[in-house]
Amino acid sequence: MSNVWSSLVFSTPKYLADEDFKPIHPWYGSASLRALSDMYTSNLERSKQSLLNVQMHIPEFQDSRMMINEYMHVCTNRVAVLTLEASTSNAEGMNAIVQCVTQTRETLRRLRIDIYQTTTDELGRDTMELLLLCSLPRLVEVELENMPLPLVHRPEYTAFLQCRRLHLELNPQMQYTPSRLIALLKCAPQLQRLHLVVYPQHQDQAGAEPGFHLPRMPLPELRSLTFKSTCVGRHGHTLGRLTAPKIESLSLSVFSPFDAHDEQDAYVDDLVEFITASSGPDGAPSPLKTLSVQGGILRGFDRILRVTPGLEVLTLVSAGHWSPFEEEECVAPLRRLGMPCLQPLRGNITSVVGVSSLVLCPKLQTIESLWWATPSHIRLLTTIASRRRSSGIPLTRIRMGNWPPPAAIDMPATPSEQYALEKELAREVEVLECGGYRWDWKEEGRWIKLPNVGDPQFPTVFAS
Repeated sequence: MSNVWSSLVFSTPKYLADEDFKPIHPWYGSASLRALSDMYTSNLERSKQSLLNVQMHIPEFQDSRMMINEYMHVCTNRVAVLTLEASTSNAEGMNAIVQCVTQTRETLRRLRIDIYQTTTDELGRDTMELLLLCSLPRLVEVELENMPLPLVHRPEYTAFLQCRRLHLELNPQMQYTPSRLIALLKCAPQLQRLHLVVYPQHQDQAGAEPGFHLPRMPLPELRSLTFKSTCVGRHGHTLGRLTAPKIESLSLSVFSPFDAHDEQDAYVDDLVEFITASSGPDGAPSPLKTLSVQGGILRGFDRILRVTPGLEVLTLVSAGHWSPFEEEECVAPLRRLGMPCLQPLRGNITSVVGVSSLVLCPKLQTIESLWWATPSHIRLLTTIASRRRSSGIPLTRIRMGNWPPPAAIDMPATPSEQYALEKELAREVEVLECGGYRWDWKEEGRWIKLPNVGDPQFPTVFAS
C-alpha cells in the first residue's frame, strides 16, 4: 500500500452555512465543502484501517468546529503521526489541540505541535499542562514549537513517559529558565535524543529564577543532545544542570557573538561541568564520541578537549572566511590537537597503546573543519594530521567546508599551487573531502564529485 494513501490534511472552509449563497462566489466557494478534499477522502477509503499521518491547522479567526468534528469522526485511534499548527489565541481553539491528541491516544507515535506567537503565554501553558496529563502509551517522538514550559513537575504528568525523542523550540516571548526545562524533562525519563532551541530574550522578558544552584537532572538514557541558544544570560546555565552518563553525541550552536571574554568563559564552564558530570561507570570519563560546535565558543576550547578523551569525531562550523581575529581564535584550539597537552587530563586514557596520556583526544579519527579551503586552513590541517600520525594516533578522515568564492584574494594564482597543498594534506589521511567532493589518487590526484542523496548510487537510508 502506498503511504500517501494514509496521509490526510484537514482544512477549514471559508465560511459555514446551511445552504449555498447563490451565485456561488469564487473566493468563498461552497458551504457544502467538507474539511477533507475529495483526494484525501479517496485516500482515506484506500487506506482501509491503516494508521494515518494527519496534518491540521487551527486558524486564528475562522470557526474550526467542522474540521475538528470531521477529525473526531474519521481519526479516532487511527493516527500514528499528528501535526497540529495553531495560530489562535482563542481558548476553544487551544482546547481543540488536546481533544485531537486524546482522540487517538492509543495509536499516537509521533506528535508535532506548533503554536504561533499570537497565543498568550498563560493560555499556551494551560494547554501544555493539559497535554501532559494525557495518557499516551505509544508516544515516542515529540516536537513542540513555541509551547511554554510547565512551571513545575507533577507526578500525574504521564504523556511523555515513553518518549525517546524530544525537540523543543522556544520563541523570545517564552519565559525560559533551566528549572522549567527540568520540570519538563522529568516527564520523559526514557529520553534518548534531545534537541533544544532557545531564541534570544530581552532582559526584561527573562523568567524569574531562584538562583542557579539547582540539583542536577539525570537523563540516564540520553545518547544525543543538540543545544542551540544565545551565549549569555540564563541560557548559558542550562547544560550544567544536566547529567547524561550515556551521552555519545553533543552538538552546540551559539546564535550571537560574545560581548566579553567572561561570557564565553562562563559558557565553556557550563559545558565542561556537563561533560565531567556525565561520567561513565566507576568514574570513567564521559563516553562522548562526537562533538559539533558552531559559533564563537572556541576560546578555552582546549578545556573541553581535555575532558573528552574518548572523542572520535570533531566538527567545527564557521560562516566561511576567517578575519584575522577569528583566525587566531579558531587556529589555536585546532593546533593543540597536534601537540602534547601541558596539563593533566581528566581520567585514565592510556587505552591507546604506546600513546602518552598527555595527548589530547587520542581516539580522534575525524576532523570536520567546515571553513573555506584556503591555503592557511589547509596548511594548519596538514600540520595537525602529520603530527598525530608521527605520534602513532593518525587521523583517518578530514573534511573541509568548501572553497571560497571566486573573488577571494587569498587563493593561489594557479590551480597547480592549490593542488600541491591539497595533495600534501591527502597523503596524511585515508579520506579527504571538501564541499561535495572527495580526493581520489587516480591521475596523480584529483577531486571527484560525490553522488547526491537520492542518487541510485547513494541510496537514502531512513532511521528506524
